[in-house]
Amino acid sequence: MKKMRRVFAGLLALAMVLSVTTASAFAGVMDQIKDSNNAMAVVMVENPDCEKLPEVGDLTVRISSAEAGVDIRVPVQKVSESEEFLCMWLGMPEEKLSDEMMKKLAEIQGKIDLQEIGDTLEDVDKLLTHFQIEVLGLPEGHYVTEGGALVITSEIYRQAIDIIRQALKEEGVEFDSFSELIEKLLAEADLTLDDIFDMSDMTDEDWAELAEMGVTKEDIEMMKDLIVNIDQVIDYFCSDEFTGILIAGAYLTCDCPEIMEYQIQHRYYERTDGKLKLVGVVNEGEYDADLEEYYLTAVGGTVIKAADFKNTSYKGKTYSYMGSYDNFALYDKWKGNELKSFTLGEDFTSGLVLRYVYDKGGSASEGTGGNGGQPDPAAGDNGAAPKTGDEAPISMYILLLATAAAAAGCTRAYRKARK
Repeated sequence: MKKMRRVFAGLLALAMVLSVTTASAFAGVMDQIKDSNNAMAVVMVENPDCEKLPEVGDLTVRISSAEAGVDIRVPVQKVSESEEFLCMWLGMPEEKLSDEMMKKLAEIQGKIDLQEIGDTLEDVDKLLTHFQIEVLGLPEGHYVTEGGALVITSEIYRQAIDIIRQALKEEGVEFDSFSELIEKLLAEADLTLDDIFDMSDMTDEDWAELAEMGVTKEDIEMMKDLIVNIDQVIDYFCSDEFTGILIAGAYLTCDCPEIMEYQIQHRYYERTDGKLKLVGVVNEGEYDADLEEYYLTAVGGTVIKAADFKNTSYKGKTYSYMGSYDNFALYDKWKGNELKSFTLGEDFTSGLVLRYVYDKGGSASEGTGGNGGQPDPAAGDNGAAPKTGDEAPISMYILLLATAAAAAGCTRAYRKARK
């Protein structure tokens, strides 16, 4: 566990710096990397159903340290796709921060040892307390802002590289350069870099799909250049010439109710000689073609009761009600997963399954609980995996990871979240 935590910490720092610089590297690798902006800020809103969200325009993130006289302001713009509103604002300063300012920020932050990062989110959050974060331009009195900032320095980058090398060495993978590592990995897959970036068979539809994600042919070509020059890029980030990148994140919460999803499924059986046979499945709600599942929505905190959905009629027959279960039972077993109701967003479940039985050769008899003496091949009837129901607020740790991903051009992957 400790080893994996250290590896993850190293990959975190590596991913942050590479992803932040990759956006500028598209313009031409090393010269552009050195000249590119060295700070970025992101704002995310917890509740996509917040009533004030439509009123929020472009914002400004203020990063400050009163004792050190630091006051940096980063304009952030709303990120959107296909006119769908996303709860994210992203941006960089209008001018690159000076080397003197970056060194001052690094001094305020102090030394960070990646291998000493604790296992809890609280331990990680301690890294983000050296600067004050404020979001300017919000509706007055509605949001509570949580936030932090981190300076990714050359020292942090060197630690990350060492951790990654050591982890790979323990797995029996040794290499002199990262380009050599990439070549080895490609060779094992019987591929070359040209194979990976071959665009000769790309159709107009393929390019159109990439364009929707903000990716152009030039982007792909420059990404290849970045990989070809990976050792040069890494050497630069590990050198004293690299003075750091500032990543700031703010997370906005409010008291608005959140609209959440849940699932209700009805399963109908026929019983012959004591054996159950599944004859029908009915799902409540709207079908999501992307997720390939049905869902209903309600305000978080709503008590979802099986009794409100009970339906004993199926294809002209009246069935006996057997009981209701946590929908996790579809991938486990019925016994032990009996559940009559749950509180949306608070209980560790995302839906209910209601079961019914019809006795062939006679009128419907009183149903029995449990499995009715027979297993139910439930997994074959609904291919969607059950949701965990874990609605814990996103941590600043995850927020910074999202920031890094966003800078790499991945903001188009963020969609209005359904819990």
